[in-house]
Amino acid sequence: MTSTIHADKIMNSSGDQDSGVDLLVNDQVKIKTANTDRITVTDSAASMGDNFKLRLGAGNDLDVYHDGSNSYVEETGTGDLHVKGSTVRIRADQINLSNNANNLDGLTMDSSGRIKKPKQPSFTVGKNAGQAIASSTLTKVTWQTEEYDVGSNFASDKFTAPVAGKYFMNVYLTWQTMVAGAGIGLVWYKNGSLFRHAHQQSTEINITFGMQTSNVFDLAANDYLEIYCDQGSGGSREIGQGSNQGSGTNANSNYWSGYLIG
Repeated sequence: MTSTIHADKIMNSSGDQDSGVDLLVNDQVKIKTANTDRITVTDSAASMGDNFKLRLGAGNDLDVYHDGSNSYVEETGTGDLHVKGSTVRIRADQINLSNNANNLDGLTMDSSGRIKKPKQPSFTVGKNAGQAIASSTLTKVTWQTEEYDVGSNFASDKFTAPVAGKYFMNVYLTWQTMVAGAGIGLVWYKNGSLFRHAHQQSTEINITFGMQTSNVFDLAANDYLEIYCDQGSGGSREIGQGSNQGSGTNANSNYWSGYLIG
């Protein structure tokens, strides 16, 4: 048996007229509370107003809503938020990954696919004056200028790792003059102890001599690196700007840079 009710609108007949379900003739169903339409269902969509949340989970664990300015999928209860699929595609003109605690963008990708990590620890430092190095004396190199220092992890002539990870480091030193046969060393110190050593030997007398070394370091949080050097000329020698024609300044002839790989 089929029963048919003909009406432009069917409303609840409970004592509470502020809440209920309205069945409309234009293929709409409206659910309301506090005399306000909350959900409107049509044959193509279920619509909800601003700040009305679709709440899922026995403990109200997941909210989906729009606040009038932005849209949110927010995990608010037990567990993590997982997005699963054989292929997951996120499409946007720009993608920002932010830390929820301070709302800082940790990674951005623009519409051309360029990825930037503006908070990735990195630095470049240099010298603004020469530094005398005594013969046969391992001496810490001092750095007076910072070109940049993302995260403020370089201080007191050393770099301190803010987090555990792999770090790429590169350093270049210029000896103003060096005698023939003198040994020259460029040394990485890790946590106050000699860790890696690069060595060369001068082949000519009184020439400007450059040394460069690069390395990838596996550092724990709060591990620190310093640069030392030594020379065996028999007398004091200076790292600084070169003495030959076309040599650069102290700053662009001596530099140390590094960054977190991941």
